[in-house]
Amino acid sequence: MDKIAEEKRRIYKKYLKTKRLTKKENEFCDKIDWHPVDDLPLTEEFKKELKKLRKGKFHKYSSIKELREDIEKGK
Repeated sequence: MDKIAEEKRRIYKKYLKTKRLTKKENEFCDKIDWHPVDDLPLTEEFKKELKKLRKGKFHKYSSIKELREDIEKGK
């Protein structure tokens, strides 16, 4: 196992217990663009919320300009 994987595993196990990271651990996570919560399983409540959102209405924007106009209008 490489050093990065070993450190991720150590941090993940510690995070499960404490829900905290030290400054050094946080810097490591930032450096590799990872956080222990990235590997946590999704809760059932969150899965249900995702299903509900997927069934909602969506609008596809044809341009960034159109999106910005809607944002400025407060939509």
